[in-house]
Amino acid sequence: MKLLIPCVFVVLTFFSCQNGGEKKVDLTDDQKDTTVIILPEKAQLIAGNVEVPIGEGDHEPLRFTFEYFDTSYQTKGQKKINAIILELLSTDKKKKSIVKEVNEELFREHLTYFRNEYEKYKEEDENEMTWYLDMSISIDTSYSSILQLIFAETGFAGGAHGWEGFKTTLVDNKSGKVLKLKDFVGNVDQFDRFALKYFLKQNDIESEDQLEELGYWFEDGFKCTENFYFSDKGMVFVYNQYEIAPYVMGIPTFEIPFKDLQKKLVYELDEK
Repeated sequence: MKLLIPCVFVVLTFFSCQNGGEKKVDLTDDQKDTTVIILPEKAQLIAGNVEVPIGEGDHEPLRFTFEYFDTSYQTKGQKKINAIILELLSTDKKKKSIVKEVNEELFREHLTYFRNEYEKYKEEDENEMTWYLDMSISIDTSYSSILQLIFAETGFAGGAHGWEGFKTTLVDNKSGKVLKLKDFVGNVDQFDRFALKYFLKQNDIESEDQLEELGYWFEDGFKCTENFYFSDKGMVFVYNQYEIAPYVMGIPTFEIPFKDLQKKLVYELDEK
């Protein structure tokens, strides 16, 4: 299970999961720096990396490491994943209605838009520190029943400090339905009470009464975030900056092992 794909140059490699050998795939010019992985369902998972320079001097370029499905081979779930990625990348509302499929150029355009915003600020204030952005979109296909879209970013766009962001979207591979916590656990309120002990222990908190004192804010008691995914060990919950605590407290997380989830899950996870 990968969260952040390393931002490195991707060598053209083609794998076939069905026969264990190489398979030649014809790519378009804008896919020349991508990897095509043939999944068991005959879907092509396109992986790549784009960089856009920013600022003057020896500054780190803006980076976007990505994965998306080739539209020639799609289940409803794969099609939904691509639609979500397209929505995330749409910075131009007019173009959004024209562009129907994900492609490498959209990732580059997203970075270029960010750079253009920086240059506008730089014109107004020559002392503006150089912005940066490192983004990744990955698709976990460990389970045949669900697809897990993982979006992560770190960046700086002026101000006192930068930011980190992490967002997950789980999709039923067969129907294309976006799945929420209730789809996996049924009664969310009961599950929150069950999950609390894992949150407390893994964040070094003695009791629920200490949450407010330590700086956490939960309006109506502890709640699991909808920002979760399944690792190879269990169910992982990730709270973003400012979601339940001040910036200085970082990104609180906790994990519930599969062995403790056996009687809690109402959705069947079919591992490949």
